[in-house]
Amino acid sequence: MAGTHHLPSQLASLPTSLVAETAEIARDCVHRSLAAVDAREHHYLVLAALREVDALTPSELARATGLDGGDVAATVNILTRAGHVTRTADDAARRRTRITLTDTGRQRLDQLDRLLFRAQAALLVGLTNRERLQLIRLLTSVLDRHRTELDHR
Repeated sequence: MAGTHHLPSQLASLPTSLVAETAEIARDCVHRSLAAVDAREHHYLVLAALREVDALTPSELARATGLDGGDVAATVNILTRAGHVTRTADDAARRRTRITLTDTGRQRLDQLDRLLFRAQAALLVGLTNRERLQLIRLLTSVLDRHRTELDHR
């Protein structure tokens, strides 16, 4: 969607159109913030997943991030070259590789966290704290309902 401002007003005012355009703007805010330090959303996803549960296999990383295996492999290669993660053989199964977050990776993730915090502020500029919290509650409510439906399919 190129933006709801190009849609007939009846469509532009629908929640689906508003959410879609807002999502587009949000992705752009995140992309620009991360690109400023030569990072991508995939980098953040992998680093954040490893912060939650360290020493994951590539397939576990794919499940944790929603990325496909090829994207995980490419991202891990980039993060390994940068010193943000290491690959080690699994003690239980030597042919299996585990990906581990390094101290440098934790520092990088802290930096990316700060940038994403600023991206949120850029997206929600003009909203009061109360309005931001209300928006988060409403979006969470919509997502929770749909996630529950998807889980029951």
